[in-house]
Amino acid sequence: MSQLKKYITLGVGHGINDCIAGYIIGCLFYRGFSTIELGIYTLTYNLIAFGGQLLVARIIDEYYFPKNNLLISFILLICSLSFLNTFPGLSILFSGIASALFHVTGGMESCRNDDKAFGIGIFASPGVVGLIIGGLLAYIHFDFLIPGILFCILFFLIIILFYKASNTNITINNDEPTIERHDIIMCILITIISLRSFVWDVVLMIKQNNYTWLIILAFSAMCGKFIGGFLADKIGLKKYTILALIISIPFLTILKKNIAAMSIGVFLLQSTIPSTTVMILKIIKKKPAIAISLSFGLSILIAVSLFYTPLISYLNNTFTIFIILFLSIILLLFYALLVKPKRV
Repeated sequence: MSQLKKYITLGVGHGINDCIAGYIIGCLFYRGFSTIELGIYTLTYNLIAFGGQLLVARIIDEYYFPKNNLLISFILLICSLSFLNTFPGLSILFSGIASALFHVTGGMESCRNDDKAFGIGIFASPGVVGLIIGGLLAYIHFDFLIPGILFCILFFLIIILFYKASNTNITINNDEPTIERHDIIMCILITIISLRSFVWDVVLMIKQNNYTWLIILAFSAMCGKFIGGFLADKIGLKKYTILALIISIPFLTILKKNIAAMSIGVFLLQSTIPSTTVMILKIIKKKPAIAISLSFGLSILIAVSLFYTPLISYLNNTFTIFIILFLSIILLLFYALLVKPKRV
């Protein structure tokens, strides 16, 4: 299996995984659960699916069996769908574990043979579309249980019959920062990714139940991740991320009421996911699974957690979004100074 086919296969799996997660969570919102019960279910999913990636990463960095991990994650997805109507708590549990396992394994497999952002972009791009489609299926009360299980079985067979896992360590040639700067740089990158994720979550929250806009924005985000990985490899990780965030500001603030402008802003915002993920990989090259879990797990969990703070009162505030994006750019410039290559 060529690298491109591998990336596409992982991307398809990501789309299926997130579609099922979106469907399960969406279904719970339309089944008469109390606000407290819904809060517990969604919080549990977020803690397991995103926070759980750190635990999964520690295991994967020591014992790396990617093909088995992918198969296990889809067995868990089948279980999550099977228990949805009878034991929703178990459904959330299995879906969360599957998501944590798949995201770390898929992220690892997307970059393990090189230091490029392109593979990460292909892997990450279908996720948001799957999530929105899953939510839409729940919203229109479409019974996705049998089709979802069939999709899982089909992907399971593809992995068994055709998937060839990576067997080499990720190789990154850039200079590693000194130990003294390591923790500072990691904190800066995690903060940048969390702030970006928070802005994206704000967009989704504001357009909640407006599925026409959500689908358009989801495809914009998908294209952004796909193309962003390619552009970051050509232009440079730091340079592209800074430029994309700067250009996105007017589209996500003063022009946000126009769907075309908002789509451009989302495209640019989400196009920085591959580049920032590889930035983290460059910092902790010896623990690539931990790097993936920080980018796809911890930073997103931090962003979600912000919704439980007073910031939620300022979600639709243009000035708030401007400050968040501006702060991200300042932090990126500071990061660029800290990791500036030494001249010899």
